[in-house]
Amino acid sequence: SLGPTVLLIAANPGHESTRFRAVVVSHLAAIGVAYLALLLLNANGAVGVLTRATVPYPRIWASAVAMGMLAVLLPQLRAYHPPAAATALLVTLGAYRMTGKTPLALMGGVVAVALAAELLQRLRPHK
Repeated sequence: SLGPTVLLIAANPGHESTRFRAVVVSHLAAIGVAYLALLLLNANGAVGVLTRATVPYPRIWASAVAMGMLAVLLPQLRAYHPPAAATALLVTLGAYRMTGKTPLALMGGVVAVALAAELLQRLRPHK
């Protein structure tokens, strides 16, 4: 999710978890593991969280599996950006549908925010 990403970058400029690589790789990994969890648990066709008052169990299980996979994968990638977990949840819970241009638009937003953060970090006077 880009909101928590922006807030973390603003609160901790220059921190390892707010660097371009960490932001982009973490969000990309989050999208990947979320989609994989949906496929493995056959939850992609389940009604999304935005269309019902309750969340279907397949989506809940897919969310749990995606969080577990993300927790294992991010340290292996040496890219740790906690807000990426929110992106995985938005995918597994059905708020973001991984069809059409949605994944590209999502990653485009992530790259734009990460680039802006890096540019601002470089322009920021160092103490």
